[in-house]
Amino acid sequence: QWREMMIYLWVAWFGMGTSYYGAIMIVTRVFVTEDDTDDNNGHITFNYRSIGISCSAEIIGLTIVVLAVNRIGRIYPAVSFFGLGGVFSAVLSFSASSQSVWLLT
Repeated sequence: QWREMMIYLWVAWFGMGTSYYGAIMIVTRVFVTEDDTDDNNGHITFNYRSIGISCSAEIIGLTIVVLAVNRIGRIYPAVSFFGLGGVFSAVLSFSASSQSVWLLT
């Protein structure tokens, strides 16, 4: 019984860690300056202001999650916020090449 619970925990932690790492990597790729995408010298510049605004949204999101967990419980906020995070990450990654960067912040 403990072994099965540990395996579930390992899978959950691995999945959450991998998805968080992927989300952070997507943010840096989305905010690459348009002029440097075709450059082959290995130097890429980023729009750091937009990255900062995007990453500061994590603080607001974590505050909302903590308040929701204290009032509702753990299961419903986890399912809904992971689902919303997945949907918004997919929208962000698929629409990054077709829209301007200022619209994404």
